[in-house]
Amino acid sequence: MATLWWENQVNRREREALTEQLRQATEAQKEATITRRVSTQLEEIAYQQKEISDIQRQEAVNQKQIADQMREHAELERERALLAQQAAVESYNQMEEQKRIAELRREEAVEARMKADTLARLALGRSLGAQASTQYALGNEDLASLLSYSAWKFTSENKGDVYQPAIFDALSQTSDLSQRWGLHKGAIRDIMPYYRRQEALLLSASQYGELFLWKTSGNDLIRERVWIDDPKYDFRKIEFDKTSGRLFVLSFTGQVISIDGEGNLSEIPLPGDACVGMGVIRGDLFVASKKGDIWKAQVNKWNFTLVYHHPHTITACEISDKGLIVGDDQGSVYRIDERGQATVLADRVKQPVTCVYSDAHSGILMIGYKSGLVVLDDVRDGVSSELSGHISPITAIRFLGGRLFTSSYDGTVRLWNINNENKAASSIVYRPSEWIHTFIINPDGERIFTGDEKGNLSSVSISPDYMASEIRSRLTRNFTREEWDYYIGEVSAYETYR
Repeated sequence: MATLWWENQVNRREREALTEQLRQATEAQKEATITRRVSTQLEEIAYQQKEISDIQRQEAVNQKQIADQMREHAELERERALLAQQAAVESYNQMEEQKRIAELRREEAVEARMKADTLARLALGRSLGAQASTQYALGNEDLASLLSYSAWKFTSENKGDVYQPAIFDALSQTSDLSQRWGLHKGAIRDIMPYYRRQEALLLSASQYGELFLWKTSGNDLIRERVWIDDPKYDFRKIEFDKTSGRLFVLSFTGQVISIDGEGNLSEIPLPGDACVGMGVIRGDLFVASKKGDIWKAQVNKWNFTLVYHHPHTITACEISDKGLIVGDDQGSVYRIDERGQATVLADRVKQPVTCVYSDAHSGILMIGYKSGLVVLDDVRDGVSSELSGHISPITAIRFLGGRLFTSSYDGTVRLWNINNENKAASSIVYRPSEWIHTFIINPDGERIFTGDEKGNLSSVSISPDYMASEIRSRLTRNFTREEWDYYIGEVSAYETYR
């Protein structure tokens, strides 16, 4: 029984185990079935996803193809746009170039027209100047004044040269701005600007031993002082030494009058007479004699020694920064330095030299001769030119602002514009009836002072602008319409001047 019970228990446990195994197997089978079904479903889903992915990939390929096509189209359109832009830029540049050429041609046409108008007005200015001189000579002073002012106006407004003879002569004649003071008893041989405590004065010396001090008052001169009045002297030259502050006045009779800053005079005898020139060079006073002797003495010591003897008669003498420049009766010009060494500067013209002047700034040596000829020698490049116009010995030469002024025994002061192509042309600045011995240009550059044989000190305007303003201020009438049409015409619209 026990065995059977045991076997029954064993069988029961086996059945239970088998039942459990069967249950587990059944459940496993169910799970496997479910898993297989899930796998099948997942596989189907995977196939579906693959199909969707394939569709999407195909769509992406299609989109890429579309994008490539659109990019190619965009690139093509961009190239077309660039070409269009380039064509537009080229068209614009061509248009701008055509515009620039058209503007240039318009400017050239305007410039040519303006140049033609300017030339016509400048030619009119010269014509009006010539007609003004003619009317002045005929006694028609009112019309001459209108014509000369118009000549200046048209020339100055068109940047022309108002110093050209036709215009300057007309202005000089019709303005009539010269003044004369006849207080000297003898011929005035030298004039010099003189400054006293910033006050502009004037010194004049005569052959009658007179030294006058003048004060300027507007256009007038007032004799302020008679510094020397002694006929035993024959004054020829005035010189001022900035270092010592002394004035030196040279007498042809062989004396130098020294005047200090206080106005005290002292007479210094010279080794000889016939003195024609002097100058101070670095503290030494040089004096030249007509007989060919040149002496030198230290200022304030006055121990004169002979430094040079010229073999010919000295007829002209001028001071320069490098020594004395002397001209002789043989037509030669020399420079005599401080040691008495002579250097030939000119000897081409074989006639007596009557005046020499050296301009340190331009390097031009200017020589006046007995015949009235004026020669300009440029010592820098060796170029020489001749000015013919005077008919008597040249007495003085001055140079200012590119313009040359000369005076002569023919009774004229002439203005030469040496920048003018026609160097032979000159204007007559002043024409008294007496010999002109000397002149200076006022520091303001607007007038000159001349000294003549009869002791007259004269003031003459050399400023075209000032002369024109004075002429206009004195006009008594305007052009009539008929006069304007006759003398000026259509070059300019009718104007009134007063």
